[in-house]
Amino acid sequence: MEEIYLKIIEAFEAKKQWFTNAGLKPPKFVDFYFGQPDDPEQFEFVLPALFVDYSSTWTKEGRVYAGQTTLNFHAIPELAPTASNISARQSAGLKIITWYRLVRQVLDTVTGENFADLLRGTESPAYTADFKYHVISYSTVMAEESGKEVGRFGEGKIEDIDITGVIVRPEFTL
Repeated sequence: MEEIYLKIIEAFEAKKQWFTNAGLKPPKFVDFYFGQPDDPEQFEFVLPALFVDYSSTWTKEGRVYAGQTTLNFHAIPELAPTASNISARQSAGLKIITWYRLVRQVLDTVTGENFADLLRGTESPAYTADFKYHVISYSTVMAEESGKEVGRFGEGKIEDIDITGVIVRPEFTL
């Protein structure tokens, strides 16, 4: 998971210009999700922010654990004006849609050695007393090496084996 987390931060650093070109700010704060949007007074963070949560189901294949992993990104943009049909700032309010799209597009670029490319899943709104934001889900498969084979016997090929000893012929008596 460490590799994925660091690659996420690296991707947003590398793609800052995408947000700037759209007149938006990239996520300034990336952290693991600990309920920050639910109780912001207990945490220090700035907006826009991206909080990462994950869950994995592990299976063992030989010496490697494969983790089917779901990543939930709590994407909290800056506060935006309303996009209502009577708003004088409707076009500014609609930029929030562009911000979520850019977040998804940056996440689409995240790749690494020990996990498969992130695959988009669901996106849904979340509401707290202080924020309205989106939770964007992705899935991947992580690989983690184990120090032990599955089962009692490991598979392999024996190419050369030295056998020494004496063949003893049993004596028969009638």
